Amino acid sequence: MWQNTITNVLIFAIVGWLVKVMATPTKKSKTFTADRFSAEYPMVMKALMWGGFAFFSMFMILNYGNIYYHWGIGVGWGIGTSIGFTAMWLLALSCIMGVVIWRIDVDGDEVVYRDYFGVRHKYEAKDFDKIRIKKNGTLQAFVKGKHIFSIDSNEPMGHAYMMLWARERGIPREDLRK
Repeated sequence: MWQNTITNVLIFAIVGWLVKVMATPTKKSKTFTADRFSAEYPMVMKALMWGGFAFFSMFMILNYGNIYYHWGIGVGWGIGTSIGFTAMWLLALSCIMGVVIWRIDVDGDEVVYRDYFGVRHKYEAKDFDKIRIKKNGTLQAFVKGKHIFSIDSNEPMGHAYMMLWARERGIPREDLRK
């Protein structure tokens, strides 16, 4: 009985944290220019990830009830099942976090990067050391020699605008595609 309570508390805590992070406003650019733009995953991808997560969660909950109540398994196996299902649910949740939360907002010389966990990092254009383009087309940004974020070539608008933004501010570019 207490396994369900622990699982429910974990689920509500994580969902509450996600709602808090998602509800925190970010500077959304209404017009995209080389000085004002945002890079994030498309809404279609976010919706597909959330839909898959909801389906997976329902599947896990229904199977948990089936295994625990209909098979008449012992308490030890029930605790192990609870821990296993909770771990798998947390793994599925962590898989969608990067797609849903990750975002880069550029407004003039200010860059605000929201990482995988929803933490915001602010940088100025003068802080950037270089922009690197990997062989697969991924753009990587470096501040003080440390890689801070990447923009995949699958996100074409943010990728192109970031390249233009860096060129206009004289940030060196290292191209590894050659």
